[in-house]
Amino acid sequence: MGTRHLICVFYNGRFVVAQYGQWDGDQQGARLVKFLRMPDNIQRLKDGLSHTYEASEEERVAAEKQLNELPVFESWDFADWTQDTTKKLPSNLCPSLCASTGAAILEVISRAEAERKVPISLELSFANDGLFCEFAFVVDLDKEVLEVFIGCEKKTPNHRFGDVGENDNTVPSFISSFTFSELQSMRSEEEFVSQVNKDMVSVLAMTQSSTVLTS
Repeated sequence: MGTRHLICVFYNGRFVVAQYGQWDGDQQGARLVKFLRMPDNIQRLKDGLSHTYEASEEERVAAEKQLNELPVFESWDFADWTQDTTKKLPSNLCPSLCASTGAAILEVISRAEAERKVPISLELSFANDGLFCEFAFVVDLDKEVLEVFIGCEKKTPNHRFGDVGENDNTVPSFISSFTFSELQSMRSEEEFVSQVNKDMVSVLAMTQSSTVLTS
């Protein structure tokens, strides 16, 4: 489903990843938790970040062209990256620049090496799109927490996205925060989804929102 979203990684005091996603925004939280529930993945992600770089305009254009040539619902499922399935990507497509990659961006980065660096396109301005940014997730490697945001609101002091865009821009509404240790102690990703949906009901009650996370 075309549920647009933003997946961010915050490290060493700044956003180092802001991945725009086109599909299945309601499912990305569970996929992030699947990655973060494995303690070794945290260090792999940190190591991989040292082998990323901001993509050039030419690289972004080329990736978009390749994406537009694929079937509409072609996507890089998280399982394809964690289980080394036989699914093949076009050889000249950078998954890190693909709007279908979603939460798998963490695994893509974790596999980065000095000889095989990963290009990153920082799409932080999408956080100010109150109409289309339906979900946002922040993996904070400094505080070791995962934050969940849904919908939009006016900026408030100390908001996670407070420095993004102009002062009168909207930002995603904060819903829940989970430490990595809390995620790792959960019995399944479904437990995370259930808790977020409970928090969402409380936070968004006045808006009568029917948006929910799925797994």
